[in-house]
Amino acid sequence: MWYNSKMTKLQRLNLISLFAAMTFVITLVVSIPLPLIGYFNLSDATIFLGAIFIDPLGGAIAGAIGASLADITLGYGAYAPFTFFIKFIEALVAGLLFNKIHHRIHYIALFIGGFVMASLYLIPDSIFYDGNGNIFVNYFFNIVQGTINALIAWVTALALNRALKHLGRKTPNL
Repeated sequence: MWYNSKMTKLQRLNLISLFAAMTFVITLVVSIPLPLIGYFNLSDATIFLGAIFIDPLGGAIAGAIGASLADITLGYGAYAPFTFFIKFIEALVAGLLFNKIHHRIHYIALFIGGFVMASLYLIPDSIFYDGNGNIFVNYFFNIVQGTINALIAWVTALALNRALKHLGRKTPNL
């Protein structure tokens, strides 16, 4: 693991709170309704960044809280419990894989996390659509969302990595 193991509990809690708030706000600012139900958003980018720059569990907690609160605020309260667990698992998978995969290709973990997110949303979609085949329309958009967010997170992580190195901070080898 690359992150600062000397981070205090208060520092970690502050980062989790910050990333939860960023996830919530970016979801509200960029939420484009999908054809059936739900919305396209950029929250996964902040969720991935939390999993990289805090740690997998901290990023998972932040993403789960921020995204599910956004669902409630945007009128998708029925999705909030599903979103909580889906975003938690997405961040945990991406963060753990990011730390386990060889550093030159570990950005692939972000795309895997996005795929996991899109696949898990098939569960609530199938419940809310009564098994209707239209769930694959949203699945396609969720795959696109996961891919775009993985790209944004990767580019942002590279930029943050360079900035942190410039400041003399310990960083992941992106």
